[in-house]
Parts: sequence; structure tokens; C-alpha cells
Amino acid sequence: MPLTFKLIINNILDEKLYELTDNFKGIINLQLLTNLFKFWKFTNEEIQSIKFILDSEHIVDPLKNYLISPDENKIIYIYVPDVYIRLKLQQIFAEIKAQKNPNNKACDEKSVDSSNKEAIFPPEIFIQTNLEVKTQKEIIINELDEVYKSTKNIAKLTPELINVMNVKTSLLFQDSDFKNLIHIYLKKPELYTIFLKFIQNADIIEEASLPAKELHNLTDEELTYYYNLCDEIRKLNINISNEIIINRLIKYSGHLNLTLRSLLLDLKP
Repeated sequence: MPLTFKLIINNILDEKLYELTDNFKGIINLQLLTNLFKFWKFTNEEIQSIKFILDSEHIVDPLKNYLISPDENKIIYIYVPDVYIRLKLQQIFAEIKAQKNPNNKACDEKSVDSSNKEAIFPPEIFIQTNLEVKTQKEIIINELDEVYKSTKNIAKLTPELINVMNVKTSLLFQDSDFKNLIHIYLKKPELYTIFLKFIQNADIIEEASLPAKELHNLTDEELTYYYNLCDEIRKLNINISNEIIINRLIKYSGHLNLTLRSLLLDLKP
């Protein structure tokens, strides 16, 4: 099963309900994904709000192709911020899975792999997609050329250089934070892309700032609301006082996402 679409959803009982597997192999790119979602009756505006993540990389470059080899498993994570678009996609996933398993019997992964791949990739979207056709040999040659270009200026490996680098790397392996990063990369690589959004685009945060009340003008009910939100942020163990967090929450009218992004920018080295 070389390719799996996985819809990112929190707090669900059966994650595999929102996974689709396809025996696809070859070149995939943003245009092919766009045509697939158009086939599923999504509008251009809806598609633009959907995030596609492959190998921890956000697929945004319309000219970049990704090779899906028959001997490896690849996952395309689909992140849909809009709840209504997400529900629409959940319904489509459910319908496709029902077509693959019409009797609603429990099926193992092998039975899913052998199902009709056109349920996910209908032939007509390939006709609409202007893909650069390459043979497997051409793809391998191009990849080797890129590797050669990237390594031409690398210093020659000597036993001394290897020993020095191994000492530095061993020290890095002992760092618990580095181990946590490795764990996240292996378990939930999509979190890297999500986290980057929290520490980028400071101008968006300033533009999103809303007219807010002063702390002394808040009602008891409003104070309780903001203190509860403050407790949520405190769970992240960031070294910022409650007073600063509360004031920042008030500034962004209780918007947790914008508040956290603003606080992280303050802590940025």
C-alpha cells in the first residue's frame, strides 16, 4: 500500500475511519491533488484552504513533483481548518470506504490494498493533469545528479573528521530535547508544520489584534473565562507570568491560537 490519505482529526475513536489507501505509484503533485478534490466537488476556494503534508513537507509548489515508489509506504496528511469543509471530506471518505467494503464487514489492510484504486484516483483526473512523464530510469538518474551536485563541495571524509563528528553527534543523542524531536518526527511529523505557523507571520498577529476591554472593566464571568483560558496555556509550561498571559488573552478577545503565537514571538531567541 504505497499511498495513504490521512485526515487529521483530534479525539476520534477510530482513526482508520478517516484513512484511505491506494495502490498508486508514480508522480504526484499539487495539480493532481487539486484535480482529485475537484472531482470530489470541492471548489477552488475550498481546496486552497486545505493543507497537504507529505514527508513533513507542506505541498505548496505547483511545479514540484513527488515520487511514490511501489516499494515504500507514503502518507499524505490532510489538514482542514474549516469545520464544514472537514465534515464534507469526512463524508466522502466514509462513502469511498463503504464502496470498498459494501457489506460493512471488518476488513484488514490487505483487503483494502487490493480494492479498486479508481475509487480514489479516477482515470479522468490523470487526463486533466499535466504531469511530466518520466521513466523510472530517468527519475533515478535525476535524483543521483541532485545528490552529486549537493555533495561536490563536502569536505573529504577522513578518520579524524569522522571521529570529531561522531563525538558531537553522540553528545546530541544524549540531549533529551533532541530525542523528543526524533520521537515527534517518527510519530506525528505533521506537528512540525503546524508548530511553524505559531512562530511565523508576526504581521498577521498584529493585524488580528482586536479592540479589547481593560482588565479592570471585566465582569466576574469574563474574568473566570480568561483565567480558564490562561490555565490552558499554562499547561504548555512556558515561562510567562499569568498577568501577561491574561492581558494578551484580553487583547485577542480570548483567541488561544493568536495569543500563543504572540507569546512565543516574545520568547523568540
